Amino acid sequence: MRTGPGVNYAKKSYGQLTANAKAHAYSNGCLKQGTRVTVYECTNGWARIPSGWVSTAYLSKAGSSSVSTAKSGTYVVDVNTRLNVRTGPGTNYRITGTLSDGYTLYNVTISNGWGKYQAYTGTRYVSAQYLDAA
Repeated sequence: MRTGPGVNYAKKSYGQLTANAKAHAYSNGCLKQGTRVTVYECTNGWARIPSGWVSTAYLSKAGSSSVSTAKSGTYVVDVNTRLNVRTGPGTNYRITGTLSDGYTLYNVTISNGWGKYQAYTGTRYVSAQYLDAA
């Protein structure tokens, strides 16, 4: 696990991990095989997860053997209140509606921290940090 998206970023030590991450990591800071993680975004072959960055070469989408699908799929909204739906990938874009906790989105593509999906009114975006892979 690294502090940023690439080999030029420092490796995270076991002591730098959260308590939850330590439960799923070896003493050298590497995640154990089979550990489920939430991917917030993917950049140039690197995935941002809650405890740092990992190479997508070692990830696969749950229920899939294809690493290339790690960025797209079905996601469930995980929020305490409601999740804003926007016209573009950023908080500067207009809010067109909201989604409630537990709402399922299909064919979502995650990029740069935003989930993009097709609504009946057109292409819409939500913050990927509030999405869990279904």
